Amino acid sequence: MTLSSLRWYDGLRTLACVLVMSTPMSVAADDAPPPEADGATEMAAAEPAAESALSFHETYVPGTIMQFTPDYSVIVRRKVARLDTPVTTGASEAVSVLEFLDSEGRPLYEQRFPLRLDDTGFINPCVLDLSQRTLAGRPVLLLEYGCDPTTPGFHNYRFFALDSQRQLRQVASPLDGINGELVTPVTGTPHSRHLNVRLWTGYFDLVIPFVFDAKQHALTIDYGKQRYLAIEQYQPAQLRPRPEGNSAVLYDKPAGAITGTVQASADSRVKYLRAYANADLVTDGELPWVGDIGAMKWLEIDIDGKRGWINLESAAQLGLPGSG
Repeated sequence: MTLSSLRWYDGLRTLACVLVMSTPMSVAADDAPPPEADGATEMAAAEPAAESALSFHETYVPGTIMQFTPDYSVIVRRKVARLDTPVTTGASEAVSVLEFLDSEGRPLYEQRFPLRLDDTGFINPCVLDLSQRTLAGRPVLLLEYGCDPTTPGFHNYRFFALDSQRQLRQVASPLDGINGELVTPVTGTPHSRHLNVRLWTGYFDLVIPFVFDAKQHALTIDYGKQRYLAIEQYQPAQLRPRPEGNSAVLYDKPAGAITGTVQASADSRVKYLRAYANADLVTDGELPWVGDIGAMKWLEIDIDGKRGWINLESAAQLGLPGSG
């Protein structure tokens, strides 16, 4: 399946998601779910179906085994809702439950997905991706899913790793429901401490470096000593012409000395070099938020060969192309 990722405001870029499964293991379709064990994750019940003349039934599909470590495996199984009478235009089935079980069949984690139904079939069934990764030398499971196509960049991420007791447990992180996407290929760099996430700020893509804290069993933001954050830009930005002209004051460093004022033209192009976070990025619940310019106030640019820092409060005066 494909989980689109378009820029927030302008839309976030596409993120392809494929449900990774290996070593099939048969699980009876009509088996009742196992009784909930201590420590199992509690999730809200699936949303009730909308009014529709169609009916559906739910069954478990054959499960799979994901070999987490040589001596630790996780059974993955799904419950799928299927229409009793298939339709020709809409979706005839949708995943309603994803479960992780231990090797003895005891529940480790349960994630329920909303089911919405009308006369055309299931409305916007959730798209999900489950994959095995390696982060800081540790094996992890990464679950990504999205259920609302009106906000295609709205990702939900779940990381799972073995804790100090060698029990599979969800990693605490602020990566749930972000308007962004993972940009670090976790596989291929198994000893890398960083997991980079791309977020759209309104003017550019900001790359947030996260690190895995094994003691806290959590992901935290790594600001570094100078608190500079990388920016991704695929081509120089074209300024928006202003009747009163395009100009901005340049500084030698964030909140530093003024080096001059740059006058730009309609033909000027701006390269975004890096950003400076003079405060912790604001979080609202588990949502990393960069809308607070107080946390993301300074931007280093190259405009027509002139390099310097600008205060983002003057971004409109320079004519930087924002959105939203």
